[in-house]
Amino acid sequence: MVISGKELSAKLKAEMAAEVATFGAKYGRVPHLVVILVGEDPGSVSYVTGKAKASAEVGIRNTTIRPSCSASSPT
Repeated sequence: MVISGKELSAKLKAEMAAEVATFGAKYGRVPHLVVILVGEDPGSVSYVTGKAKASAEVGIRNTTIRPSCSASSPT
């Protein structure tokens, strides 16, 4: 048995998109991914960009918040 990753991925995304499409009517709100990205680490930027793209492909709203570099953590 040969499993095609591309076919499996497309099938799972289609199933998830169908669930996302009915989520609003079922629960009264739409799925929304919010990420706070602090800094410019290339790995983190790549990861967050990938999550934004994947969520958009299945109909999930997404927002990436990038605070200014002058933001600091409380001590």
